[in-house]
Amino acid sequence: MRRGFLSMATLKSETITTPRPLKIVLIAGEDSGDLLGASLMQAIQKQSNRPVEFHGLGGAKMVAKGLQPFFPIDGLNLLGLVEIVGSLWMVKKKLNQAVDAIFQADPDVVVTIDLPGFNKRLAKKLQAAQIKAPLIHYVAPTVWAWRPSRAQKFKKLFDKILCLYPFEEPYFNDENTQQAVFTGHPLVFSAEIGVAERFHKKHKTDSSHDLVALLPGSRKNEVERLLPVYKEVVLYLQQKKPNISVVIPVVAHLKDKIQKEVCAWPVPVYIVAEEGRSDAYAACAVALAASGTVALELARAKLPMIIAYKVSWLTAVIARRLLKIKFACLLNILAGKEIVPEFLQERCVPETIALKLLGLIESQKQRDGQIKNTQESLTLLKGDNHYASERAAQEVLKLC
Repeated sequence: MRRGFLSMATLKSETITTPRPLKIVLIAGEDSGDLLGASLMQAIQKQSNRPVEFHGLGGAKMVAKGLQPFFPIDGLNLLGLVEIVGSLWMVKKKLNQAVDAIFQADPDVVVTIDLPGFNKRLAKKLQAAQIKAPLIHYVAPTVWAWRPSRAQKFKKLFDKILCLYPFEEPYFNDENTQQAVFTGHPLVFSAEIGVAERFHKKHKTDSSHDLVALLPGSRKNEVERLLPVYKEVVLYLQQKKPNISVVIPVVAHLKDKIQKEVCAWPVPVYIVAEEGRSDAYAACAVALAASGTVALELARAKLPMIIAYKVSWLTAVIARRLLKIKFACLLNILAGKEIVPEFLQERCVPETIALKLLGLIESQKQRDGQIKNTQESLTLLKGDNHYASERAAQEVLKLC
């Protein structure tokens, strides 16, 4: 009897002291946000002294880490002012669905990741509905690039803002408030280094060919606008240097579309899934890429690159009136000068780009010089040398 009594008492005690799971809502809407979200989830699970439940919106990487998705994120990764305006009805519908799902989840904290247009509207709706959970935004909006006044509006919507770049904190902090924290950029701390020989063996490449990586973006409208330009670049390049092959790392939702577009190209084309990106970078001589986080990824792999990018003409006209920066590539912005060649909008001319790529392929001095400069820019993103996701997780858990 006494043994049974003690066992029941012990069981009752354990039941009472078992901590309630920590509920965290994460909202990410594109591939770069999915990568950040997955790293953040892993770091939170490592640091939390309570079980953690993740709910919200995210891609395959976040789902693999345990995210319970509210609904598919298709359509949230819009780019360009014109494209966004044309899909406002869809955005409004997704916003309302997300607000309802967040209140149903009853989280301890809500973390929105990048996607500033959608997430700013989401935060407004959550505030208006008097949500109790603190709101954190991960990846500060680019107020340093255009409309700095947006910083004040963001400060009113979020309890904390986590910044990837060292020059962002002053836009959100002042003598009275210290809402912004520079965490560093997770890509800089990536330990994955590719193996060129593994790529060549898997794809049976021609050893006499130089491999050129093409990265036309992770959004459907980017690929539709840039891939035809990149094709013309390849054709011009082939005239000057016949022994080239093309490597295109793709995100899953664009693989079929890109394969269909390139199947008739007159050069060998290797389509590479997510898990093969690092080996592909190691095997390539140069890269032609869209503007964005991919530039940091290529720099981390020490792959020399050229940036070629264009948006719709109306978006470009509006952007020119609003933008306050000289460069589009993050590496150039960090360096304060053009260390990576940029060909934007009307300068996105295939023949000119092809000649620049050819010079980069044939000059070891140019390649080495760019690699040296990009490594210096990457160093600026390391913060206090703690892993960026670990630092971000610390800030999230402080508000739980």
